Amino acid sequence: MKKILIIILIFTLLLVTLLLIRRFDFNNSIFVITQNTNTNEIHYYEVNNWKYKRKINEFESDKTEIFKVDNKCYNNHADIEKHMDLNQMMIENCTIKDYLENNIEINGYLEKIIKLVSKKEKHDIFDNTIIKVNDEYYVVVELNVNLWTPYKLYKYSKEKNKLKLIYTFDGEEVIGIKNK
Repeated sequence: MKKILIIILIFTLLLVTLLLIRRFDFNNSIFVITQNTNTNEIHYYEVNNWKYKRKINEFESDKTEIFKVDNKCYNNHADIEKHMDLNQMMIENCTIKDYLENNIEINGYLEKIIKLVSKKEKHDIFDNTIIKVNDEYYVVVELNVNLWTPYKLYKYSKEKNKLKLIYTFDGEEVIGIKNK
């Protein structure tokens, strides 16, 4: 009986250690600048691959291209049987604007990203921004959810054509990114 308890204890300690190491592993992380939507305060974070963040000192964002996706790109409808909202991409109604408010042609990676967002999100999409940093794409999706304001930050993989959730900020809009 003692052997079994010792094995369980060792296994539990190993599991807790692995979880703690994962939480504090910031080797493959990005730097994110956010602005609180209520107070307009600016925050600087380092976010790791395991969806953990920590506050850091002020830094300057990498040069970015920002594309605002019109929420008319998504037709939201409820699936009553599954108790969820579904978003369908409506390319004919879709417009993307750059930071100067010029319309941008929807093609290539931008179209792929919009389609992925429409498939991934199960809530009404309030706002969608695509941020190009160097040659990498990040996506910020603000959802229309009761009681809080989630801003989901994704990284787009061109090779896999997938969105990976990096972090969900509550009431903080992503306004800058710096790759490590």
